[in-house]
Amino acid sequence: MADQLPNYWDARASIRIDYESLVPGSSESLVEGIWTDILMHIFPFTSDFTLRVQPGLPGSSRRKPDMIVQRVQNGRNVPFLMVENKRVEYENWDSKWDEAVAQLIDYLSTVSQQEHIDTLYGAAAVGRHVRFYTFKRVGSELRDFAGTHGDHFHVRHDRTLVQDFLLRIRHAVAGF
Repeated sequence: MADQLPNYWDARASIRIDYESLVPGSSESLVEGIWTDILMHIFPFTSDFTLRVQPGLPGSSRRKPDMIVQRVQNGRNVPFLMVENKRVEYENWDSKWDEAVAQLIDYLSTVSQQEHIDTLYGAAAVGRHVRFYTFKRVGSELRDFAGTHGDHFHVRHDRTLVQDFLLRIRHAVAGF
């Protein structure tokens, strides 16, 4: 059962290894690596989820969300979660958080219109911190994910909350 899933921090050594390497000046790919492992833990391919890293959006060769999580439904991959990553040195830069959110709005809006999906989810992961969002196609509205109150969460110190939010998204899209 998904609720009894061990926490990603305890279950995946690669997350701890990449986390220890996060220092100002380190590559965004380390943040991406942490989130690849977290997302693969919560949304495993064995449960008909797929993870795409920097997939192009239809109709644009330049616009590429950092990550899209999809579920297999009726013989096709249906996107439901997008993650935008930024380097650890930008954790305290409001402009980088704003940039990540603007990118999420752009990507989520494009995908919701093209795929006719009413509700999508987003995460802005800046270094060791993450914020979660819900996107509604009607009005192209991005809101803080329920229960997050607009806060950002630390992938290590708030790992129980981070996993709980991701499991809530999993339940919402997969009917668990």
